[in-house]
This record gives sequence, C-alpha cells and structure tokens, in this order.
Amino acid sequence: NFIGLREERTKIRRFWYRFPTGESGADVYDRTKQWWDSMMQRHYYEDNKAKAVVVVTHGLAMRLILMQLFHWSPNTFHTVWNPDNCAMYVLKKNTSNHAVYPYYMDDVEGDRPMSSIDLVVTFRDDSMRKMTLVDYLSIPPPRTLQLQA
Repeated sequence: NFIGLREERTKIRRFWYRFPTGESGADVYDRTKQWWDSMMQRHYYEDNKAKAVVVVTHGLAMRLILMQLFHWSPNTFHTVWNPDNCAMYVLKKNTSNHAVYPYYMDDVEGDRPMSSIDLVVTFRDDSMRKMTLVDYLSIPPPRTLQLQA
C-alpha cells in the first residue's frame, strides 16, 4: 500500500519517516555527515591541497549536506525544495571564519536553494490567515523566534 505509506510519511515528515526496509532522512543525514567530515578531513591533511572539490549527488543528499553545513533544523530542512535536475550549488570557504564548517553559498556562480513555508498568521484583531512565505532561507537564523502579541 504505497499510497498509505506516502500519507504516513507526510504526517511524520520526510526527515524522520523511514519506509519499511528503507532509511529515513535522519539515517541518510548521519551517513552524509560521516562521509563529508571524512572527505574534508582527508582533504585538509593532504600535502597537495586541491583548490576545489566537486560533489555529484542526489537532491536529498545535497539538502542534507547543506543542513549539516548551515545548521538547519529539521523544520528548515523541510522548507527547502529538492533542487532541479542538474542544479549546481557552489560553496566557497571563508578563510576568515574559523568555524567547523566555514562555508557560504555563492548564488552568483551557482544556483540558490528555493524554500517556502506555510504559516498561519494571527492578526491583532484575532483574525487568522494561512499564508506561504517564499524564500524562507532569506530570514536569518534563528528562524523560530515568535514575537509577543
């Protein structure tokens, strides 16, 4: 009953849902993080350091790498659309940033991840309206702040 499984995944959310005999996004995140860290560690200690690293992968893995690098929450991950076929994200290293992952996304040389989130906005008159916020990633973190009424 694949339709029932998809409905269940929609309720639980893609990052957490595991198909029978499959992996959840969280499982793939763990494998992707381990791979990325080992690749960057190996690259860091090479005598002849490459100036660029090219990664060709599926859209889900791309989003999970970005989730790791930019410390996205599972909620933020769910707002990011899967990239188009042949999309190219360009990450550049900020040598003045001494963080574990000192990268930024160059959306001039590469594509920009698209994101949106559905919200229910409560107005001062207590009326409510469903709205879609496009380009959710343009809001600086933390994206979960709620203002007092």
